[in-house]
Amino acid sequence: MKRALSLFLLLSFTTSSVLAGIEIRRTNGITLTVATTPMRADAALRYDPADLRDVVERLSRIVPVWDFTAPAWLATDAAYWDDSSHFKPIVGAMMLERMAGSNTPSDFGRVARIP
Repeated sequence: MKRALSLFLLLSFTTSSVLAGIEIRRTNGITLTVATTPMRADAALRYDPADLRDVVERLSRIVPVWDFTAPAWLATDAAYWDDSSHFKPIVGAMMLERMAGSNTPSDFGRVARIP
């Protein structure tokens, strides 16, 4: 129940934040893209993978979403993590490089868009 509630709160908060961002975008001509944060393997175990996919799918109906659900090479390698929920700056740099189209591992990040 706690996990489902926290996921619901995350989805509710995220969706309302995205909707507020869409209004700002429309008013100011700004392109809005949402990016999910990678999760270390032990932190990801707290959530049902189907629920996490649902969050991305629902948000992608509103805006493009870069889904950075961590592949095993990242999720299980302590070198990329400060602790169970905070990744190191190199991971953030890889996310930005991937979104900009630079050469990063192909299994790291995908754009989710539902027309």
